[in-house]
Amino acid sequence: MGSAPVAAQVVQASGTPVPTVFANDWGEFGSKKSAAGQTLIKPDEHTFQLGDWLINGTLNAGVLYNDNLFGTETNQVGSWGFGVAPTIVAERSSGLVKTSLYGALNADFYETTSKADTVTGRGGMVNLWEIQRDMIFRTQLDYYRGIYYPGGAGNVPLGQTIYSSPEGYNQYFGSMGVHKEIGRAFVDLGASIKHLDYADPSAVSGQAFTVNSPDGTTYTLTGRVGYEISPVIYVFLEPQVNWWQYQNSLFDSNGVRLIGGIGTDRIGLFRGEIYGGYQVQDFGNASFGDVDMPVLGMILAWYPTRLITVNFTVDQSVAVSAPTLAFTTDNIGIYNSYVTKNTNIALTGTYEITRQLSSVAGVSYLHADYVNQPRVDNQWGLMAGLTYMLVNNWGINLNYTYTNVDSNIPTDSFVQNIVRISARGQI
Repeated sequence: MGSAPVAAQVVQASGTPVPTVFANDWGEFGSKKSAAGQTLIKPDEHTFQLGDWLINGTLNAGVLYNDNLFGTETNQVGSWGFGVAPTIVAERSSGLVKTSLYGALNADFYETTSKADTVTGRGGMVNLWEIQRDMIFRTQLDYYRGIYYPGGAGNVPLGQTIYSSPEGYNQYFGSMGVHKEIGRAFVDLGASIKHLDYADPSAVSGQAFTVNSPDGTTYTLTGRVGYEISPVIYVFLEPQVNWWQYQNSLFDSNGVRLIGGIGTDRIGLFRGEIYGGYQVQDFGNASFGDVDMPVLGMILAWYPTRLITVNFTVDQSVAVSAPTLAFTTDNIGIYNSYVTKNTNIALTGTYEITRQLSSVAGVSYLHADYVNQPRVDNQWGLMAGLTYMLVNNWGINLNYTYTNVDSNIPTDSFVQNIVRISARGQI
């Protein structure tokens, strides 16, 4: 599967932020409001004090079953396994400065073959400095380890389809940004750098093929200006410029993205943004030229009760795919990456049913059009989980994840189901 890295399910610490830039954004969306008082640790979570640090940690360990270890369309291999997933969040607040450290790991080891073992995780640091009551400076360092499925391809001389093992990739991210409120207006300025490093894929059978590496670095400058048209409604404009530098110079490019929209702080049961705009990526070569597309998106949070939270997101982007296996007309195997136009949609929700029982569920959809290629991918994902706390710090987790990749390249299609049950401990 080459349209995007297909990540294993990472059990993340509560509130763990995704890589982002602005001082007022913990990875949810860019409200105009200051986030100086926000915290990654929920008030009802178990914590302990270590000096000036407030710490929350969890450990999940148990058994799982994966019915398609290698993400293959046919001849699926299933196996039982053992998984362990620790998480930790530590926070320190000293007046005008707040520092958060976070980490999460998910390691799965299978009984039938070690080639399908996977390790994913995230770790990093966020620092907020409230320079003035209306001005915040934010920095973030983040590391993410994910996995992807390179898929398969038919080898005519051998008369068979060659499939690849799941492989890992590393993402390194750093950013800094400043948020300033000026009366009823606000301004954000930020910069980020992201580097992706893919492990070279290999066939399940052990065969090695040429890899056109998609390793690369993205530099981004982002601005955001807005105006409060009422106490709870604001409009905004967000320009962005980027530079891509890849090991394969075919993907070297520069781009512009401009979106504008309207957003709200919490109004009754809702909070969110809706936006639209345009983006273009100039590759400066005959293979891709200018890749452009409209952008339509939204971010919506719904709080129907104090115990239920629902989030809905839509976004569109241009990206470079993970490596996927193909054979040339001379039957030479090669792992290639491509430029894709992506549409991402996700719906997630949490429900604290009782003090002991909580649930989480989500559905996601990714549509990827391969630029100057006939390939089109549609990927659906489903996840659901229940946690029952037997006593204050100990409980049981039951989780299910479903992945369905439907590609017009049949050997890159697959369906995968993973079920896991684990013991959960909190500190």
